[in-house]
Amino acid sequence: MRARLAWIAAQHAPKALAALALLLLALAAFLHALVLPGLERRAEAVAAEAERRAAARAPQDPAADAARELQAFYRHVDAGSLPDQLARLHVVARSTGIVLRQGEYRLLRDGDARLRRYQVLLPVRGPYPGVRQFVSATLRALPNAALEQVSFERHRIEDTEVDAQVRLTIYLPEAGA
Repeated sequence: MRARLAWIAAQHAPKALAALALLLLALAAFLHALVLPGLERRAEAVAAEAERRAAARAPQDPAADAARELQAFYRHVDAGSLPDQLARLHVVARSTGIVLRQGEYRLLRDGDARLRRYQVLLPVRGPYPGVRQFVSATLRALPNAALEQVSFERHRIEDTEVDAQVRLTIYLPEAGA
């Protein structure tokens, strides 16, 4: 019986292997047709993105870029008067939980410049994350403001609040400019 099974297996083994090979070949062709177009589309998208980024990094006309940036800056500077800017500053402070009790405000003169610079020194007390949030929100709300300095002081290590000095410069157009 074993001999007969061995003889039958030997007679039909090449046909079974050929059938298995054809089945695997058909499966490979099916997967190739199914998967390859998606991979090609993905490769094209990645190549297009790389070209777009390379074009964005390509050198442009520096003078034109500088002029556009300067015009954008002056649009922000023309965003309102000093009382409007200070009102926004106080709104930001309230929304972040910071209380502004006092502050120093100084006009800095630069000869015949197109801008007036107001230096604002604010003593702030609050939790460290709240002070950082206040500074970040202020710079978002006042695009014509520049952060010059922030200093933090904690009197004891177990204190939950810090004393901070925030110095900003607010740029506004010169009267008549």
